[in-house]
Amino acid sequence: ESYVGSLSFETTGGSSISSVVVLLDGKIVARSSGKAISGSFTLPVAAFGKNVTLRLKTDVKNISIFNLELLGSYEDGAPSLWPTPASASYGEGYVKIASVSSKNDDRDEAFAASHFESIIEERLLDCKAESGVGLEFEKCADMENERFTVSVKESGIVVRAASRIALLWGAETVAALVTDGGVKIAEIDDKPYCEMRGFHFGLPSYDNFGFIKRLVKYVLLPMRYNHVIVEFCGGMRFDKRPLISEKWLEAAENFKKGIQPLMPHSKMAANGGLLEKWQVRELCDSIREYGIEIVPEVQSFGHVQYITYAYPEIAEVAEDKLIVTDTRLADANPDHFYNHCYCPSNPLSYEIIYDIIDEIVEVVKPERFVHMGHDEIYDIGVCPKCRDKDHAELYAKHVTAMYEYLKKKGYRMMIWSDMLQPTEKRYKTSPAREKLPRDIVMLDFIWYFHFDLDMEDHILPYGYQIMAGNLYSSHYPRYSSRMAKEGMIGGQVSTWVASEENGFADNGKMWDTAYTAEMLWSDKYDERLRECYNAILKKIQPIERTLVRGEAIRCVAVAESIEFSLGSSEPVPSVIRENRSGAKLAECGVIAENIRADAIEFEHATLYGAPRIAWANLYKVGDYVIEYEDGEKIFLPVRYAGNVVAWNRRFADPLPQQYYRHQGYIGTWYSDPTLEAKTENGEDVLLMSLTWKNPSPNKKIAKLSYVAAENDYCGLILASVKKVSYK
Repeated sequence: ESYVGSLSFETTGGSSISSVVVLLDGKIVARSSGKAISGSFTLPVAAFGKNVTLRLKTDVKNISIFNLELLGSYEDGAPSLWPTPASASYGEGYVKIASVSSKNDDRDEAFAASHFESIIEERLLDCKAESGVGLEFEKCADMENERFTVSVKESGIVVRAASRIALLWGAETVAALVTDGGVKIAEIDDKPYCEMRGFHFGLPSYDNFGFIKRLVKYVLLPMRYNHVIVEFCGGMRFDKRPLISEKWLEAAENFKKGIQPLMPHSKMAANGGLLEKWQVRELCDSIREYGIEIVPEVQSFGHVQYITYAYPEIAEVAEDKLIVTDTRLADANPDHFYNHCYCPSNPLSYEIIYDIIDEIVEVVKPERFVHMGHDEIYDIGVCPKCRDKDHAELYAKHVTAMYEYLKKKGYRMMIWSDMLQPTEKRYKTSPAREKLPRDIVMLDFIWYFHFDLDMEDHILPYGYQIMAGNLYSSHYPRYSSRMAKEGMIGGQVSTWVASEENGFADNGKMWDTAYTAEMLWSDKYDERLRECYNAILKKIQPIERTLVRGEAIRCVAVAESIEFSLGSSEPVPSVIRENRSGAKLAECGVIAENIRADAIEFEHATLYGAPRIAWANLYKVGDYVIEYEDGEKIFLPVRYAGNVVAWNRRFADPLPQQYYRHQGYIGTWYSDPTLEAKTENGEDVLLMSLTWKNPSPNKKIAKLSYVAAENDYCGLILASVKKVSYK
């Protein structure tokens, strides 16, 4: 029996197929959508079985196919290492660990050893014994910087690498090899496919530092990201330009009062607040501790409302503002209350941006790069000083000035490259491609407006290195062929929301970050294996989520079902009733009374889906209400695309729409799949479990209820409810 992730084939010229049906052991598990098929074709299956039957229906033409492949996996006893290592071989048996040490008197070795000890404690890994072998970390200067090896033998375990971060990746690999109470005998030789593997986020508010620090340790590090791009805007206090900080706080306060609109990007940067420099240093030190490079992003030329609000005299003010109405093909312009750009012909613009660079660089102390923004410069060449000048010349002048200023400080520059794309007709700056220094790293992000084009081909011929900007695993087209091009050096996942768990999770970034890690690290990545990758990530995510939240992992959980009569079973799809006899279409009412629990698990889905609207709050289906005997109430919102989705979705199946470019996944963080089945017609069936951990386990819960939102049209299917005790 194997897990069949997908089926793939190609057709020859002149061949056309009207439908494809896949059966496993005689049952339909997948079918095509009905569009005529020609060329390359991949059909997701996501089911277990032994015997596969493929049915093809002709579209009034001959059928001729080749390269027919079943893409899946089977249990072979090998661990599911993630991301996939470059080389891995496994032997028979396991070893226990008696000691963890560094070979030399080296800080990086000692840090890696300490990190592994914390992994054992935090994840409750059963791999230590007095009679076990030694685990040794050895720093080898002659190895490639990001290559590492892990050798697990009956005589001992050795991790070798040239850098701290690679030693830590080795420690994470040893942890992933722990199964059946020991470390699997193995030889791992690993190194990355892409040089640059980044994660972009805005300065978090100080109360979210803990979340970001845990995200770095438990997600970015083990997922092999090697740098973060941190956007500043006005989120840090600027001593040389105190007016910027003063007006930044003023704008946030006036927004709260309803006096003026929210300043663009202010939610991303300190959540509209202001961090002191010592706080930013603290964050940077905690990230750099793991060997992860920090790249500060200084928004310049465009997206500079944080500057022009304080210094309106340098704003590039257009008489007629271009308004974008079709956001499928372009980003909407920001609110016109604020001036989006500053004048590149005004000397004061340079004095201010240089002061900002100085302060950020002094605090962050970047290793190599500073990101200088330069994206979406909507207002260029419109003020009296600039209106008669060539747009490409204005752009090249400003970019080159930033480049030269950073070069004197010993830094290279990154910028967004949308202004250099000739397909963007509202910009007249693409000729600047021929005028800029070639060692600027370009982050190209407008691929999601042009699915049919390899946008990097407009810039690569000029000799630049390019990263796939805003790289989202959910829908980046032709990834493998594009990343293989000379000059493509990697990519980065972006968040574009407040740097907090809810913001990242609601927009699918937690799942996206884990999935994209495979794309950037492994040269074996195959987009047709999405369902197989998802099967691995579903096992990783619950542990990842617990650690990111700072919660303790529980080794034993005892669950007891709660019988409830809330609602009716009639509208519930028959395939769910067959698997969960107690499933109900929930009505407002009491689920249980007078219970004690360390946690409660709600297994649920919705009868109908709700749209995921970009930049809008998630649709609320209703609330689970926990009322203690002392009268205290806790409301647990049930939010579509957050912790619940429709029963006929496939878990972690990305939204296909171009419009959702920043939000490719729904319902992939808060809840875990508990039922993944198929209807008689091969359609997907999904139930997910949402776990609420009781903050007051010693208090009796007098009443557990469900309250539907007013005018809810999704309909909550409550399949089961369990109370959980931790031992």
